[in-house]
Amino acid sequence: MDGEKSSRRDFGPLESEIMDAVWRAARPVAVREVVDDLNGSRPEPLAYTTVMTVMSRLADKEVLSRRKAGRGYVYEANAPDAAGIAVKGVLRAYGDVAVAHFVEEARADPSLLRRLRRLMSEMEMWLFEQNENSARAGVGWPRISGLWLWGGGAPLSSLPEVQGWAAGDDVYFSALGARRGETSDSGVIVAAATPGSDEWHDIESRWLKPAAALLRAGRLSRLDLSAGDRCFSLSRRAMRRFWRRSKPWWESLA
Repeated sequence: MDGEKSSRRDFGPLESEIMDAVWRAARPVAVREVVDDLNGSRPEPLAYTTVMTVMSRLADKEVLSRRKAGRGYVYEANAPDAAGIAVKGVLRAYGDVAVAHFVEEARADPSLLRRLRRLMSEMEMWLFEQNENSARAGVGWPRISGLWLWGGGAPLSSLPEVQGWAAGDDVYFSALGARRGETSDSGVIVAAATPGSDEWHDIESRWLKPAAALLRAGRLSRLDLSAGDRCFSLSRRAMRRFWRRSKPWWESLA
């Protein structure tokens, strides 16, 4: 409740009344509907133009969204309550830094940490209903049932030291790479891309082709490629027949 009250301080008095009317409606509403709602309990009625100006300003601040409906507009809240509006504002202003601070706060506050873990469990259950999981089940792939949430800040001291290096766009593996222990020529590259996409071709040119060249030159002893539940382990000897096919090698992952 305290968070809700502090969030409402970001609104002026009339803005708060208008937002309450929009939330009560629980659907897209026109300015006239909000005016009628507010004037139903006011001794001095508000002018239509006054409410319209404030709602337009709230839309400009991305507190409300609006879309054309007939000759006018309808408005809808961009979050279910004032706290949600405040969180969206902080994320819009500070992005990943805000998420990192939130995670750090949660780690220091047992009550907040319990709430975060409960939210993660709810998100994991929500995953089962998503189209992506239905598609995976349809082709016999395992469902996505777990999440790793991390703010992307400094590597946590509790992460183990590892041998080797890490590259790519996965924050967890990048954090492990930052906790590097003994020097090693081994490494792992983690990237999220659909085989055949533009991102995939970029990964192939930046990482796979240079690694294949090192393997041919004998500077790498083995190259392991994993995608989903498929894994290929390549040696210098097997390199030619794997890489030079009539079709791209990654089509076997489909």
